[in-house]
Amino acid sequence: MGGPGLMARPPKPLRRRNAQFATRRGRLVAVALISIFSGCAGGPEQNENGEKRMDGWDLAVAYRFNESRRWFRNAAVPLSEKGESRALRESRYGEALALLNVIPKTVGNINRADVILAELVQGSETDEITPRAMYHRGRIQQIHQRVPDLGKASAIYREMISRWPNEMFTQIAIVKLATIQLYEPTLREEKYRRYTELAALEDLLRFAPPRRDFNYVMGVACLSLELSKEKALYHLIACEDAGITLPAIRINTYCRIGVTAKQLGRYELAAAYFRKFMEASPRDPRKQMIKDQIADLPPAARALALGEG
Repeated sequence: MGGPGLMARPPKPLRRRNAQFATRRGRLVAVALISIFSGCAGGPEQNENGEKRMDGWDLAVAYRFNESRRWFRNAAVPLSEKGESRALRESRYGEALALLNVIPKTVGNINRADVILAELVQGSETDEITPRAMYHRGRIQQIHQRVPDLGKASAIYREMISRWPNEMFTQIAIVKLATIQLYEPTLREEKYRRYTELAALEDLLRFAPPRRDFNYVMGVACLSLELSKEKALYHLIACEDAGITLPAIRINTYCRIGVTAKQLGRYELAAAYFRKFMEASPRDPRKQMIKDQIADLPPAARALALGEG
């Protein structure tokens, strides 16, 4: 019981491209927030009335991307004249992110952003902006182009892994690489080879959010692509251990772990996660399906799931 429909859904970004586009701005702004540095380039922090002066990052957080782009571009002029290369690089990086988020999206803005990011990567100076700029170049190839070039995106992410394995943005790139590699149409043998190659990258994931997302992608892929229920269970439990912040994803993960554990004969583990599911989502439409799953458990595990043990 549990049905293939429950287990066979790939991650949402691949199932719903329209939803991906609708939420893209929010996700990129969230990434941009990670890039905020102390002492952001630009003018004074307060205006003549003592009010906080919005800089390019503030404008981006407020979804005012055209104003953010102008702010960063204007800030770059005096910084260039003063030879303040560090602040200039940040300003150009901010302009590129703003260009990627301007609505409506245009080929010109995307290409301009890519040129800026390429210059930041290829420049003589290497700092924390360099891997971040390379990451966004990968994202341009993956989601911003009208015709995605997943081969180029994968190559960029692999280069990041080679050059900066411990950087936060590299670890985010590992998640994107896993999504591309696992869901690209290939023969089953090739998918398993790719899975094995990707699984070896898990030890690089020192930050909890990318470790969580990586294991979610890997676990769901193991189920939807029928690679291995045992490996799926490992990844989904690792995903939960890393801390799932979104309630819907957390509840879905409880459900997947419970059903998969039951299919593997790990009844006590299944019972524990069925109970978590029921407690976390008492009004979920899958409640009756989970009750049916619990009813099929051996008596001791069934009592555990119902809180009677």
